[in-house]
Amino acid sequence: MSKKLTAIDLFSGCGGFSYGFEQAGFQVVLGVDNTKTALETFAKNHKNSQTLLLDLHEDSAIEKAVEDSSKNFVAEPPDFNGSTTNVRIALETVARRAARTTAKKLGGGYPEDSWGKALQFLRSSGVIELSEEEILARVYSFISPGAHVPKGVTAEEWARLARTFGLSSAYFLLKKYEAS
Repeated sequence: MSKKLTAIDLFSGCGGFSYGFEQAGFQVVLGVDNTKTALETFAKNHKNSQTLLLDLHEDSAIEKAVEDSSKNFVAEPPDFNGSTTNVRIALETVARRAARTTAKKLGGGYPEDSWGKALQFLRSSGVIELSEEEILARVYSFISPGAHVPKGVTAEEWARLARTFGLSSAYFLLKKYEAS
């Protein structure tokens, strides 16, 4: 029994690229685009695929922030503060992108001037719950500049903890957004 290879189509439009993959024997599982009408057409053309309305233009900013965090962490000498700051930037970018795309999907906008307003908008739009908004806000504060480093914890341990919390929170928020 042979297993079909799977593919996702980024910037899918109506799915022409996906059609080519299907003709080559692939199973296209997801089409991603930032235009609702294009995704509606994609869904009609590819009934067994899921769609995701998402503006991918900011993904490179998220990827760069995560990559810079890693580089800061392993630099000689290590820049643990820079590493933590870049993780915070990645988390904030995920939240703002999710809020912007959700607002676009709902046919409106949201106040883009702060991280907190992005979280409030995501809660009021049903993407996250109040308790999740509170936890994400605490993680953001925890990994922000000037956060208290617990006594007996080294700078490296602190950076590892902050990176784990920040990246896990960004992943959680992305999964919640995708499920909404």
